[in-house]
Amino acid sequence: MKALSKLMFVSVVVTALLVPLATMSDQLPAPLQKTVLPSQATIEYAGQTLRFTTDVPLKVNLTPLGTDRIEIKIVAHPSYGGGNSPAGTTVQIFWENWNNEIYDGPPPWGAILLTESGFTEK
Repeated sequence: MKALSKLMFVSVVVTALLVPLATMSDQLPAPLQKTVLPSQATIEYAGQTLRFTTDVPLKVNLTPLGTDRIEIKIVAHPSYGGGNSPAGTTVQIFWENWNNEIYDGPPPWGAILLTESGFTEK
Protein backbone atom coordinates (compact mmCIF):
# COMPACT_ATOMS: atom_id res chain seq x y z
CA MET A 1 0.00 0.00 0.00
CA LYS A 2 2.85 2.40 0.82
CA ALA A 3 4.49 1.68 -2.53
CA LEU A 4 1.22 2.53 -4.31
CA SER A 5 0.80 5.81 -2.43
CA LYS A 6 4.43 6.76 -3.19
CA LEU A 7 3.86 6.01 -6.86
CA MET A 8 0.69 8.13 -6.88
CA PHE A 9 2.55 10.97 -5.14
CA VAL A 10 5.38 10.86 -7.70
CA SER A 11 2.83 10.79 -10.55
CA VAL A 12 1.04 13.85 -9.19
CA VAL A 13 4.32 15.77 -8.73
CA VAL A 14 5.58 14.89 -12.22
CA THR A 15 2.25 15.90 -13.77
CA ALA A 16 2.24 19.16 -11.81
CA LEU A 17 5.69 19.98 -13.20
CA LEU A 18 5.10 18.92 -16.80
CA VAL A 19 1.73 20.60 -17.44
CA PRO A 20 3.04 24.17 -16.98
CA LEU A 21 6.07 23.39 -19.15
CA ALA A 22 3.86 22.05 -21.94
CA THR A 23 1.63 25.13 -21.69
CA MET A 24 4.63 27.49 -21.93
CA SER A 25 6.02 25.74 -25.00
CA ASP A 26 2.63 25.90 -26.72
CA GLN A 27 2.54 29.70 -26.42
CA LEU A 28 5.22 30.35 -29.04
CA PRO A 29 4.24 29.93 -32.68
CA ALA A 30 6.39 27.98 -35.07
CA PRO A 31 8.81 30.00 -37.21
CA LEU A 32 7.28 31.09 -40.52
CA GLN A 33 8.91 31.44 -43.93
CA LYS A 34 6.74 33.11 -46.54
CA THR A 35 7.18 34.31 -50.13
CA VAL A 36 5.74 37.74 -50.84
CA LEU A 37 5.12 38.50 -54.51
CA PRO A 38 5.46 41.98 -56.03
CA SER A 39 2.53 44.26 -55.22
CA GLN A 40 0.98 44.34 -51.78
CA ALA A 41 0.59 41.43 -49.36
CA THR A 42 -0.34 40.97 -45.72
CA ILE A 43 1.18 38.46 -43.33
CA GLU A 44 -0.44 37.68 -39.99
CA TYR A 45 1.82 36.06 -37.42
CA ALA A 46 1.52 35.63 -33.66
CA GLY A 47 -1.30 38.16 -33.46
CA GLN A 48 0.65 40.76 -35.47
CA THR A 49 -0.26 42.00 -38.95
CA LEU A 50 2.42 43.21 -41.34
CA ARG A 51 1.59 44.72 -44.75
CA PHE A 52 4.30 44.52 -47.41
CA THR A 53 4.46 46.69 -50.53
CA THR A 54 7.26 45.58 -52.83
CA ASP A 55 8.35 45.65 -56.45
CA VAL A 56 10.39 42.40 -56.20
CA PRO A 57 9.51 38.98 -54.78
CA LEU A 58 10.65 38.61 -51.18
CA LYS A 59 11.49 35.78 -48.84
CA VAL A 60 10.25 36.72 -45.37
CA ASN A 61 11.33 34.84 -42.23
CA LEU A 62 9.51 35.40 -38.92
CA THR A 63 10.87 33.73 -35.78
CA PRO A 64 9.54 34.06 -32.22
CA LEU A 65 12.19 35.07 -29.69
CA GLY A 66 9.73 35.08 -26.79
CA THR A 67 6.10 35.90 -26.18
CA ASP A 68 6.69 39.60 -26.93
CA ARG A 69 9.51 39.56 -29.52
CA ILE A 70 9.56 38.47 -33.15
CA GLU A 71 12.62 38.47 -35.37
CA ILE A 72 11.91 39.48 -38.98
CA LYS A 73 14.33 39.02 -41.88
CA ILE A 74 13.62 39.86 -45.51
CA VAL A 75 15.70 39.22 -48.63
CA ALA A 76 14.96 39.35 -52.32
CA HIS A 77 13.63 35.90 -53.21
CA PRO A 78 16.46 33.63 -54.46
CA SER A 79 14.52 32.94 -57.68
CA TYR A 80 14.85 36.65 -58.46
CA GLY A 81 18.37 37.44 -59.60
CA GLY A 82 19.98 35.00 -57.19
CA GLY A 83 18.74 36.96 -54.18
CA ASN A 84 20.37 40.25 -55.21
CA SER A 85 18.05 43.22 -55.36
CA PRO A 86 18.60 45.66 -58.22
CA ALA A 87 19.18 49.37 -57.63
CA GLY A 88 15.96 51.24 -56.98
CA THR A 89 14.25 48.24 -55.40
CA THR A 90 11.89 49.30 -52.63
CA VAL A 91 10.13 47.48 -49.86
CA GLN A 92 7.73 49.12 -47.46
CA ILE A 93 6.57 47.32 -44.34
CA PHE A 94 3.65 48.70 -42.39
CA TRP A 95 2.89 47.25 -38.93
CA GLU A 96 -0.88 47.49 -38.78
CA ASN A 97 -1.20 46.70 -35.05
CA TRP A 98 0.72 49.89 -34.25
CA ASN A 99 -0.24 51.96 -37.32
CA ASN A 100 3.46 52.40 -38.03
CA GLU A 101 5.70 52.08 -41.07
CA ILE A 102 8.70 50.11 -39.83
CA TYR A 103 10.77 49.93 -43.01
CA ASP A 104 11.15 51.69 -46.34
CA GLY A 105 14.17 50.68 -48.39
CA PRO A 106 15.81 47.85 -50.31
CA PRO A 107 16.20 44.27 -49.11
CA PRO A 108 17.94 42.70 -47.26
CA TRP A 109 16.69 43.96 -43.91
CA GLY A 110 16.10 42.55 -40.45
CA ALA A 111 14.89 43.67 -37.05
CA ILE A 112 13.26 42.49 -33.85
CA LEU A 113 9.65 43.53 -33.36
CA LEU A 114 8.71 44.34 -29.76
CA THR A 115 5.04 43.41 -29.89
CA GLU A 116 4.00 44.96 -26.57
CA SER A 117 5.38 48.42 -27.36
CA GLY A 118 5.35 48.67 -31.15
CA PHE A 119 9.08 49.42 -31.31
CA THR A 120 11.75 47.68 -33.38
CA GLU A 121 15.36 46.80 -32.54
CA LYS A 122 17.86 46.65 -35.36
